[in-house]
Amino acid sequence: MIERRTILIPIDAHGVDRPSLETLVGIARELDRGLLALVLENTRLRQVAQLPFTTEVVLAGAGERKLQPEDVGAESSGTRYIRQTLANLAKQSRVSVDFESAAGEIFDTTMIREGRSDIFLPQRQRLGALATRYAPHRVPRRSLGLVLTGSEDDASVVATACAVLSLGGENDIYLLCADQPAPMHLEMLSHGNMRLCIRRNFKATADNMCDLIRQPGYSVKILPRSALANVPPEKLTPAIEAARGQILLVS
Repeated sequence: MIERRTILIPIDAHGVDRPSLETLVGIARELDRGLLALVLENTRLRQVAQLPFTTEVVLAGAGERKLQPEDVGAESSGTRYIRQTLANLAKQSRVSVDFESAAGEIFDTTMIREGRSDIFLPQRQRLGALATRYAPHRVPRRSLGLVLTGSEDDASVVATACAVLSLGGENDIYLLCADQPAPMHLEMLSHGNMRLCIRRNFKATADNMCDLIRQPGYSVKILPRSALANVPPEKLTPAIEAARGQILLVS
């Protein structure tokens, strides 16, 4: 019996906004996948919260408040809200979702997790992003970025990209690859009036992958997990912390 693959999403102190959860559930529905939400408790952050006079800057209003240990735990009010929102969205789309708790950070609990689960890293919540949300500006073009390495993972990357495109909202597709993409993959990625841009000679080195994770301009990036297998945690962890947009790691 073939084990049904899941999409894993870590939920940590950064939180997850509703649009990211909607995107995740939509992708899971299109790929007929279940979801596994891994609720993380950062033990170091909890220790900091236990110190006297520790405060945090609140995203809404940029004010300060006392940081309590219960504000950063796996059972905080923010985490409970995310869990309930995800559960409701999954139920509406008939997508199965399970929840697990773990202590640690994303790399320790998620990136080195065994199995073939895909990993969805949501948009990080930042003060600057919230401040500009309400400023008048031109609506940016939404771009989907994906990496093909010429390995067996390419088929999963393209299939996942098609699932994202089926949800709508993307304007451009940026394909980063080492060689000429397979004609079948190019045909699958040809969607209506979307612009397909191909960057050849892209080498999936540790430095290039970390730079791509940090790079703004993509609403969603789809990367093969195998391309990050040899990236040391001291490089990958800060790249993920500085990531822009949503990231899907597929295998």
